[in-house]
Amino acid sequence: MICVQCKNEKWSQDICPNCGRGDREASLAKADQFRQAGRYLSAIDFYNKVLSADPENMDVQMLKANCLYLEAVYTHKKSFFDQARGSLEQILQKKWDWEKGHQLRVDLFLSFGSLDELAKEYEPVANVEGPKKKIAQDIVRIIQLSKKFKENPPDVIAEVNLTNEWVKLLKSFWFLPLGIPPLLWLAYKFSSDPHSKEESGAPGLFLVLMIITLMIIAVIYIGMKLYRGNQKKEKEGNKIA
Repeated sequence: MICVQCKNEKWSQDICPNCGRGDREASLAKADQFRQAGRYLSAIDFYNKVLSADPENMDVQMLKANCLYLEAVYTHKKSFFDQARGSLEQILQKKWDWEKGHQLRVDLFLSFGSLDELAKEYEPVANVEGPKKKIAQDIVRIIQLSKKFKENPPDVIAEVNLTNEWVKLLKSFWFLPLGIPPLLWLAYKFSSDPHSKEESGAPGLFLVLMIITLMIIAVIYIGMKLYRGNQKKEKEGNKIA
C-alpha cells in the first residue's frame, strides 16, 4: 500500500513509517496542498476520500464546500455553481452559525448574478422570530449593499490618478534628461583632466562639484515650481468647469 502523502510504501495498513500519518491524515494533508496550490478539483477528490469514511465530518465538509465555491467563481461554470450551492446549503442547515458559509453564498450568487434569488431565501427567515433571525437579517443587509454596489459602482478613477500624475511630472521635468547629463559630463571631464588638477587641486575640484550640485538642485526646484503651477491651473480650470 502506498502513502498518498509521501509516496512511500507502508509497513502496516494504518500508519506510514516514513511520514507518520494514517490514510486519513495523509489524504487531508494532500488535499490541503492542492487547495493552497489552487488545484481545487484535486483537493476535492481527497476530501471526498476522507468523507467516504467519515461522512459527518463537518470540518472536511466546509473545506470541500470552500473549494467548490472557489472553482465555481474562477471557472464561472454553472455545474460548479450548483455543486457549491448545494454543499453550502447542506452545511448551513446543520450549522447555521457558520458565518463564512453565508458569506461564501453571497459571493457565489453575486458572481453568477443571482442575488435576488438568494435574497428570497433569506428574507422569510429574517422576518420570523428564532435563532436564525439575526444572521438572516445581517445577510439580507449584505445582499442589499452588494446589489447597490454592483448597480452603482464607485468611480474607479481615484482623485489622484497615478498614471496621469506620472505623465504630468514627466512633462514638468522634461528638461532634466537634457540638462543633467551635460553637467555630469563637465564634472567628469574636470575631475579627470590632469591639467585642471595640477592648477586648481582638490579645493578647486570640490568647488566645481559644489557649483554643479547646486545647479542640479536649482533645476529640480524650477521643475517642481512648474509642476505645482500646472496642478494649480488645472484645479482652477476644474472649478470653473
